Amino acid sequence: KPVLGFPDITNIVHDEKPGPAVAEVLKLAKGRRIVSLLGMQSKRKGVLSLIRIASECIKDDVFFLFGGPLDRATYSETELSLIDDFVERKPENCFFHFEHLQDGPEFNELVKLSSLIYAVYLNFPHSSNLLVKAAFFGKPVLVSNEYYMGELVDKYKLGDTVNPDNLLEIKEKIINYNYLCINDKLQRKFFKLNAKEKLKETFQRIIKMK
Repeated sequence: KPVLGFPDITNIVHDEKPGPAVAEVLKLAKGRRIVSLLGMQSKRKGVLSLIRIASECIKDDVFFLFGGPLDRATYSETELSLIDDFVERKPENCFFHFEHLQDGPEFNELVKLSSLIYAVYLNFPHSSNLLVKAAFFGKPVLVSNEYYMGELVDKYKLGDTVNPDNLLEIKEKIINYNYLCINDKLQRKFFKLNAKEKLKETFQRIIKMK
């Protein structure tokens, strides 16, 4: 039996004029590179790791954006206390926007302002259309060196991969990241492979197979 792959399509609509959340982030970042963890803030997204790293990077030229609702059900009480305590301290190098982000302009504006997309997910064997968004906006991504996302990032030179259990390595990649290491040509190719037009082609091939 033939096997057909479906593209990882995504909404890339964005506003030319930044919204209030973007303005607030840029104001607080004060020109620092912005490392963003976007979408549902569940445990497997690596929130705890990035909080620990952010707490050690107060004096570095990096600003951390956590954008999306906090999925409290995925954390233990101890872990929630750690998160809540850190947020309440209002660290100068972080912005916490634990609210729903509507896919489209609101979400994409935050991707667009980012210097680096943090997607070092834990035990995550799937792909993510966040890679497609990052490719469209020309943003590098940092992902786990495990599973499919790591394979895609390596193949299309979309950013870099790290050991998700090695916080020192992750911190070094964030601080010393070469933001020019992405391959623009391969990045555009990856986006085109996941564009809506590819979805139409896949359905047409299915129809012809009947």
